[in-house]
Amino acid sequence: MHTETSPEATADSPPLSGALVGEPGKKLRICVLHPSAEGTAGPFTEEVDGICAPDYYDPEGQYEWTNVFLLKASATADLIKLVNSGKYDVYLNLCDGAWDEDRAGRDVVEALERLNVPYTGADAAFYEPSKIDMKKAAYFYGIQVPAWVHILGSPGQEEIGLAEVLAPPEQGGLSFPLIVKHPSGYGSVGMTKQAKVTNEEQLRQQVSFFVKEYGGALVEEFIAGREFTVLVVEEPPKEVGDDPQLSDLVPVAYTPVECVFGPGEDFKHFDLKFIDFANMGWQPCKDPELAARLKAAARDTYLATRGVSYGRCDFRVDTETGDIYFLEINPNCGVLYPPELAGSADFILTLDPDHNHRHFIAAILASAVHRHRCKQPAVAPAFISVGTAQPAALPITTADGNASDSPDADAGGSGEGKAPEAVVIAAVAEAMDVEPPEGEPTADGTKDADAEAQGTLTPAVEGVKVACTTEAVVAAPPALTPKRRSGCCGRRLGMVAVRPILRGRVVQSNEHSQFTLASRTWIERNWPAGSRERKMFNEAAYPLNEQVLVMPPTDLTKWTPLTHSCDPNTQLEGLNLVARRDIARGEIITIDFATLYGPKLSAPFDCICGAIRCRGRITPQDFMLPYITEEYSNEHMSSFVQEARNRSLQSLPAEL
Repeated sequence: MHTETSPEATADSPPLSGALVGEPGKKLRICVLHPSAEGTAGPFTEEVDGICAPDYYDPEGQYEWTNVFLLKASATADLIKLVNSGKYDVYLNLCDGAWDEDRAGRDVVEALERLNVPYTGADAAFYEPSKIDMKKAAYFYGIQVPAWVHILGSPGQEEIGLAEVLAPPEQGGLSFPLIVKHPSGYGSVGMTKQAKVTNEEQLRQQVSFFVKEYGGALVEEFIAGREFTVLVVEEPPKEVGDDPQLSDLVPVAYTPVECVFGPGEDFKHFDLKFIDFANMGWQPCKDPELAARLKAAARDTYLATRGVSYGRCDFRVDTETGDIYFLEINPNCGVLYPPELAGSADFILTLDPDHNHRHFIAAILASAVHRHRCKQPAVAPAFISVGTAQPAALPITTADGNASDSPDADAGGSGEGKAPEAVVIAAVAEAMDVEPPEGEPTADGTKDADAEAQGTLTPAVEGVKVACTTEAVVAAPPALTPKRRSGCCGRRLGMVAVRPILRGRVVQSNEHSQFTLASRTWIERNWPAGSRERKMFNEAAYPLNEQVLVMPPTDLTKWTPLTHSCDPNTQLEGLNLVARRDIARGEIITIDFATLYGPKLSAPFDCICGAIRCRGRITPQDFMLPYITEEYSNEHMSSFVQEARNRSLQSLPAEL
């Protein structure tokens, strides 16, 4: 690791920039991460690629700059030292080594993510999409791309791919002239002037070269016409509140710039980009209508490829039709070179009247800080010691006295001859097709001794009858002072607030997110009764409908199980968990299981949440309590519970 630090700020420096990170009395301390070319065997040597100089574009000394050069072999260890030093506020990452290079690149991004620090440039997901992934993303966004064929390098695949390229057009073949590229690499790596081919012999030569050197080849129809490049940058909000959202960051397409080729050139190959770059020039797009279309295509491309921070998009405009064709997007594109080494993105910043280098630097730094704040979770998993019971992962005793470990332990019995206080319980249970709570009067008016003796995983609440009695259905439960029985309430995994959360704010964002799903049919077929997986399912899975459930993630280190409370601090809004009231840092995150599980709660359990309105005994019938509906309404229950409640109400006898 080689470090270069800019001169210290003087007393007469202009207004300081540390306000971005809450330190207005200091300059923002920026650590610029460069990929060291020392010892590289690849094409991007220091002589070819040059060294970026972002501090060149800060002549007033608004920021404090430190340049660090990272070797791939020691990048992670060096970053740990840099972060632990506490000397830097933001990391401006210019490392752009490809996955198959010997220069620092994606490994730097992954380390910055793991170290949880603000940084500019692509995240791991956006860092290096293959050209094939780009075309798939473009397809889903309706962005035109040249007709293409991906030729694989495995045995026999080269000829199969060539046959597809050379097939008649009516059978999906491509039309000459064609251009052959690296299927993943950037910087026109491997491309010479011979990459553009006009016959089969030339095509075979170029494909053979790329397959041998890079393990595959991308063949595209060459679009005759003008070439443009557009820089898309995440612009931060002008004002940041106390609840930053990623949606506050808006991708802005800068002025499209046309590449003007010199004599004998009509596409950007490696030598033209890095050696003979004087043989091409740049000019802003002068056609407003075309510029608007290019900007729209660039924004769509950036969104389709999950853009982060900034990226440069290359397009061709067909001479005959005027159609725009997307070629590729370059995350972490070369930028902030000194003027004598300016790259494509630098020319854009020079030619755009509204977005120069200083604006670009300010934008990506502010966006890095904003994105970092948004990524900090409001809650985190923690081992907690509380009196709140979880549903017991125990067999449910059915009406015939047999234990069942099924996700749907249905009860029998007609309900005739029940004790008066059990009438509503039985009616609701029968409507839901589930078993009445353990220990409650059964069809013959007696208590189930097996269920009474069975108990639950946690202590019960003394003096509290099951909540779903006739009286409880008519009115809210009375104020109670729960007492613990003797026994152990051990530490278990839950979720706690890691910062204060205001009422109405999202506690856990689950919309548009990935979940682990499973069907009851699959669970019953693959996880036998009594297995560890089945017990975890019974304890933690919650239903989306009668058949599909949300499971704990396959990576259990990411599991954030919820804790029940009869007066919880969160509630549902769609799939999101939202604060019902202000939540203090360190407070356990709770929800009423009646609103989440409804009739599919795996088993009743004794609650010692300590709430004034603690129901004492939590059962699969609780979602039918009138005060639950009054307190939460349909919009704060899961859609499954809403539907189950509606079905149950329609099935209840009229006299109830």
